[in-house]
Amino acid sequence: MLYYEAGRKGYLIFDENGRIPKIGFHLPEDMAGLWFPPFKIIDCLDFQKPSRKVIVNMVGRKILFEDGEAEFLFSLDRKRFFIKIKGKLDIQLRLCETPVWYSDILGWRKTVPRIYEKEDEILIELKNLNILFFIKSSGGFFSLKRNILKVKSLLPETVVYIGDEPLKNVMKAYEEEKVKKEEYYHLTNNEKGTRFWLKNMLIDMFLANEYGEGVIAGFPEFPWWFGVDTFFIGRCLLEMDLMDFFKKSFSNLLRHSEKGKIPHEVITNGVIYHKGNPIETSLFVILLEDYYEKTKDLTFVKENYPVILEGFKNLLKVPYPEGPGFVELEEVSSEHVVTLDNVV
Repeated sequence: MLYYEAGRKGYLIFDENGRIPKIGFHLPEDMAGLWFPPFKIIDCLDFQKPSRKVIVNMVGRKILFEDGEAEFLFSLDRKRFFIKIKGKLDIQLRLCETPVWYSDILGWRKTVPRIYEKEDEILIELKNLNILFFIKSSGGFFSLKRNILKVKSLLPETVVYIGDEPLKNVMKAYEEEKVKKEEYYHLTNNEKGTRFWLKNMLIDMFLANEYGEGVIAGFPEFPWWFGVDTFFIGRCLLEMDLMDFFKKSFSNLLRHSEKGKIPHEVITNGVIYHKGNPIETSLFVILLEDYYEKTKDLTFVKENYPVILEGFKNLLKVPYPEGPGFVELEEVSSEHVVTLDNVV
């Protein structure tokens, strides 16, 4: 069973024992772990004990062990990740520097980062971009050997912090981030039951960094931005009254468009893997209309209409567009088979 804990700036994929499983197609056996896109910095997390139960809370994921518990918490909107430990639990982490899929084109390579011990914290320097991350603990003792970091709990409650900014008080920062996230998730939900949880799940699927911001297709295999997926998820965002997420997601794909052609797939390193088929551009026309019908917000429509119009004019220059449309199968999009895009 796979679980995730996420914020807008990163996410963790783990299993029922809190470990990081070896799974992945795009990055073979390397899609799980602690990611601050476009880089993963932890690819092994081990409590060295089997768990009894995983509790999926609205905010945070808690793992219960025989003699303790561990809770994972991502900051709502910062590159901050926390592990809170109660009881007799020690952690072993393996630090890494793994770029997101399709980063070879940028010259980024998987490697071991530079790691330094400085007073009461660990510094991780990424070689590809010269970015610093910090690891600090409240109530724990560090033992570092090469890129293996062991954290031994010394107090009944220990908090381990991993993020891109130094912290003076780890425990205080953890409590503040948890309260902030709980208040926000309650603030955006007036409904009860299924609708409440669906709304929160959509919020979890929003990822933002310096290369873009918008809803992603999903964990663990497609944590980046897609044109067709944004159309379908965008309709859910409208239905759930998450207008800020909708507008940012919509604008994100337009920002990466070329002459109004909405891309099919944009990686969180800013690289466009697939520039798009006719269907993405057509669906975004529908999506903008859906937004106006829902909100009557003409300002947003006017801001984006020129790009949409340019894309549709270019689309209509080709009388019979080729492409697989909704169907993403090699056998209907190979050099041996020519199909009309089913959007036509």
